[in-house]
Amino acid sequence: MPAWERDGPLLFDAQGALVFAPGLGIDAGARAEPGAPQLLLRWVPDRGGG
Repeated sequence: MPAWERDGPLLFDAQGALVFAPGLGIDAGARAEPGAPQLLLRWVPDRGGG
């Protein structure tokens, strides 16, 4: 997805692998093992509505 079509920044892990892309979601390979705690990411852009 080109940068101009994304609604926010890409998120990479410490090794430089892409983990999350706004509008697409979390990479399935970055998900936690069944039964392990997992974070949920959702990009909510600031629309300046204050």
